[in-house]
Amino acid sequence: MWKLEVAKGDDSLLFSTNNFVGRQVWKFDRDYGTLKELEQLQKARENFSQNRFQVKASSDVFKNLQLIKESGIDLLSIPAVRLGDKEDVTVEKTETALRKAFRFTSAIQASDGHWPSEFSAQLFLTPPLIICLYVTRTLDTMLSFEHKKEMLRYIYNHQNEDGGWGFHIESHSTMLCTALNYVALRLLGEEPEGGKDGAVAKGRKWILDHGGAISIQIWGKIYLSVLGVYEWAGCNPVPPELLLVPTFLPFSSAKLWCYLRTIYTPIAYLYGKRFVGPITNLVVAIRSEIYIQPYDQIDWNKARHLCLQEDLYIPRSLVQNVIWDGLYYIGEALVKRWPFSKLRDKALEKAMRHIRCEDENTRYLTHACLEKALHMFAYWAEDPTQEAFKLHLPRVPDYLWVAEDGMKMQNLGCQLWDAVFATQAVMESDFTDEYGSTLRKAHEFIKQTQILENRSRDYKDMYWYISKGAWPLADGDQGWQVSDCTAEALKVLLLMSEMPSDMVVNSVEAKRLYDAVDFLLTLQVWELGDLPTYAAFFALRGLAAAGKTCRNSEIVRKACDLLLSKRVKKSGGWGESYLSCRNLEYIQLEGNRSNLVQTAWAMMGLIHCGAAITSALIAVAGLVLGWIAIEIACKPCLEKGRQAIDRSLNPDYDPDDDTVSSDVRAPLNPNPDPDLQEHHPNPNPKAADVEPSAASIPIKVI
Repeated sequence: MWKLEVAKGDDSLLFSTNNFVGRQVWKFDRDYGTLKELEQLQKARENFSQNRFQVKASSDVFKNLQLIKESGIDLLSIPAVRLGDKEDVTVEKTETALRKAFRFTSAIQASDGHWPSEFSAQLFLTPPLIICLYVTRTLDTMLSFEHKKEMLRYIYNHQNEDGGWGFHIESHSTMLCTALNYVALRLLGEEPEGGKDGAVAKGRKWILDHGGAISIQIWGKIYLSVLGVYEWAGCNPVPPELLLVPTFLPFSSAKLWCYLRTIYTPIAYLYGKRFVGPITNLVVAIRSEIYIQPYDQIDWNKARHLCLQEDLYIPRSLVQNVIWDGLYYIGEALVKRWPFSKLRDKALEKAMRHIRCEDENTRYLTHACLEKALHMFAYWAEDPTQEAFKLHLPRVPDYLWVAEDGMKMQNLGCQLWDAVFATQAVMESDFTDEYGSTLRKAHEFIKQTQILENRSRDYKDMYWYISKGAWPLADGDQGWQVSDCTAEALKVLLLMSEMPSDMVVNSVEAKRLYDAVDFLLTLQVWELGDLPTYAAFFALRGLAAAGKTCRNSEIVRKACDLLLSKRVKKSGGWGESYLSCRNLEYIQLEGNRSNLVQTAWAMMGLIHCGAAITSALIAVAGLVLGWIAIEIACKPCLEKGRQAIDRSLNPDYDPDDDTVSSDVRAPLNPNPDPDLQEHHPNPNPKAADVEPSAASIPIKVI
């Protein structure tokens, strides 16, 4: 039976900055668990598989059952709350729902204070790891039979009805993920006709029906080239020489988004080396399975520009194609000849220097999962026997997560992110005394996850930013600073400073809080983007903290009107599709459905900005209560809601009006402060443009 181990690191090749706080690793233990528990897990697996086309995300049943058992908390002692269509939302029912939600939240907290959870959904994450382990000949040493069985379960569970695999679990089938997952199945030992109901053959049919893997997009071309089932000649150039461009030029790699740069660097190294793994019998077999023409007859030069329409998010311009062709025909020809070949050697050396520095400063976790496999490839290409590659292996389990849908590779983790919001939810209730131990453990985790020093070894030359005082998304060992994680963690510590001293055992040094403030001040920007439900909640909450509400800000009023215009009339909630991100416009969920999380985001945003509470919004609160998970309704919120309703009860009040009511459309102050639409004189302030110290900001030490 699978067991989640927390905050442990028993391998001599592992090292940590905070005694592995936040680390979460799944291990298979044949002696763990009772027969009844095994039956529960098997039933969860079967339920997921039977309903996988309707409910595509797992519910983390494995993790929840284990942590609830270890906590010893009786979840059934509080009755469930179910509201009828015409039933009122009462204080008593709200408190019962909250108490049940908080008890569950407390029960699934890990021993080190964080809330373990899956952070996945993309279907292009697991195959590169499998390819990497196969190429580096560590597949059987890193993945046991049980690991492989769960990985196969995951891949099969997320195969679409047409036989392909999507970019993520909700996506239509794409060549990138269909080809990569098909290859992963074969490397894990599946036969060409294997899988339930011929699932492997269905995947291969999808590939061939769409012209073969020759039209896979660039990431897929690179992974398949390293494996040896595609040719580097069929890839557009990824020149490592870009790393040598001076930082003052606009196309320097220093100007790239951090994720793009950390992925580009190892890919450029592999491209520059033209590294290919061993050509085994299985590799030769796969070559014959994923193309519609014989492998040795493929026009690889023509394949460079091929990309299946289903994979194409943004069409490539003529200018881009001209640049690629110039690099391919001229640039690559030059670097093969002396003295330009020296430039290629120097670029490869710098790429490896970046890779080594990144690994040393992240304890070999790297930036995220894509970099993890790419760095392992790079070390193997340079020297398979080197120590750096061996140091990577014990950190592979940090990326693997098991649930009822199988084992997958996570993007990384979101331990800190989940912990700060769970903690805030408990603190905003009237039940802090009941859940004091939960808050104490969470406080200790948040405190120990803070990044205490800037990265070592020429962090400016590596194009890194300051990190001292910040918090990461995942755990302290990974060490990548994140602005919103820092803001939310700092908020938790400051809120806890207002609580009784017995709630917090060990205080935080004031200097560490000042460091966090200093870090945040260097990141301030003055631009506002689009407002889907997620961004709207944070934006409206931030504007409210700055004193901007519906009463005095046109920006906030427009945001409220936008949110309310997207409400699903039938259910009263909100339901935004992931396609909003891709299409850069609000897209409603298929079937005009509402979604619990987005409904809560929208409601919290409206409450923060002071929107009038209409009968429609009261109904939404009932909807959220019925879902049991509610973070916005506590006694103070209900009281404020009643006051807002009383203010709205006037002869001109229309309870069916879902726009911001007239009572909050008071005239703006005739002499207002400049609104937030006014841009800062310097729209992109640097660290030198802000006060060098936050010591003048009052912070209560806890």
